[in-house]
Amino acid sequence: MVGYSDELWPFEAARRVLTRHRGWGYFLIVVGAFILLVAVGLRSAVGVVFSLPFIAGGYLVLRRTSIPRDLLPIGGRGGRKYFIGSDGIYRNRELIARWSDVSDVQVVTEHESARTYLSLRGYLASGNMVVDYDVVKEGVIRVYLRDGRTIDVPYVIYPTQVVEYVRRKYL
Repeated sequence: MVGYSDELWPFEAARRVLTRHRGWGYFLIVVGAFILLVAVGLRSAVGVVFSLPFIAGGYLVLRRTSIPRDLLPIGGRGGRKYFIGSDGIYRNRELIARWSDVSDVQVVTEHESARTYLSLRGYLASGNMVVDYDVVKEGVIRVYLRDGRTIDVPYVIYPTQVVEYVRRKYL
């Protein structure tokens, strides 16, 4: 990965994969705002109501793909996203394990995975729906807690590098 430090490139790759759909969120909001402006100009209550799902849908897409600035993304799919920060490991911005409670972190599985997505950039350039993909290493890491419990963190992007970083920085 050009332009990123050797230590942080797995997190930048995860950030790129997890925020892939943000363009669609902005697109939906712009379409909804356009419909809303036209409806207000025409004094159409039906148009105003018709614009609201576009704006709400765009907001939900942006909300689901947002990443807090103080956390490093490590992976996730659907509604579950995992992050690490100075306090510990987070799932959807909720702290699930503090570093003081973690005794070890290990990679359980690792494999190559192709993540497909609809490319807004390709759609705007060609006028057709374009499906694109990223190939990343993906896997599961297991977090061992001092009280004997374990937490499996699925869909971690570049899990070996994430585990090395966590061991070096936090354990």
